[in-house]
Amino acid sequence: MSDDRAFERVMDDWLADGSDRTPASTVDAVLLAIKTTPQERDLGIPWRTNPMSNRFRLAAVIVVAVIAVGVLALNLPRPGGVGGSGSSPSPSPVASPSPSATAATVVDTAAFLGDFALPLQVTIPAGWTLRHGDVTGQVQLLDLGATPGDSSTWWGPDIEIVDDGWVRDPANVSTAAPDRGQAARIPFPADFFGYLAGLDGLTVVQEAAPVTIGGVQGSRIVVKTPAFHPLIWLAGDFAWLGVDSDGTTTTSYTLLVVQGKSLLIVETEGDAVFADREAQVQAILQTIVFGS
Repeated sequence: MSDDRAFERVMDDWLADGSDRTPASTVDAVLLAIKTTPQERDLGIPWRTNPMSNRFRLAAVIVVAVIAVGVLALNLPRPGGVGGSGSSPSPSPVASPSPSATAATVVDTAAFLGDFALPLQVTIPAGWTLRHGDVTGQVQLLDLGATPGDSSTWWGPDIEIVDDGWVRDPANVSTAAPDRGQAARIPFPADFFGYLAGLDGLTVVQEAAPVTIGGVQGSRIVVKTPAFHPLIWLAGDFAWLGVDSDGTTTTSYTLLVVQGKSLLIVETEGDAVFADREAQVQAILQTIVFGS
């Protein structure tokens, strides 16, 4: 799953408010952190438990650039208002992750059909949350772990409506070749599992097998991939960055057709934790009830 989007949502909120709303003290603190934070990680410390998306890398570049512009703006004289001197608006609060459930909780997507146009109910365990609104057509089931404020520890499946989406041209999948971006997109295939099986470097761990979720029968396949460029873009992913795999990972893909919509459930984990986490995910998916 793409837990990097926690960073993106904060950036979206901050950029929407405008850099001139950030107090100088905050900017100074950020610049100091950038200046004093080592740019190389200790090889003995794992960087992430999940793959990092290209969108996260882009957001990191944007934040540094915007801070620089913001500092310049803060040092420029501000025009006074009519009848008095100008004043700086109060800083806007930064969005924080949704709190996790303290007990098993039923979440109904009917409350946000504009973000995810398929009504369903799912029971999430304590410590989990259901996230929506980052990309139209996607919700994320997230285990926030023992430290909910640390997004690098979050994990869980993406549930995606893939109608009108795209996949990458098989000729441009491996990161050994330059990323051709949107030029490498082809329409989402009718035989998605056949598409996966044909990708160079991908290994099928478990062949496609029937699975039933919410009374709807579909199919599930488990594959192992090396470092790939982004494979899938949703119709609502307006940044067109998709999600990539930075190294060898194991991924479960479950494909259903519900109320005429193609629903893809994706869980990607490192080999060492995949079996345990996939068992937890499948138990949660069995609580899904589709609405009408």
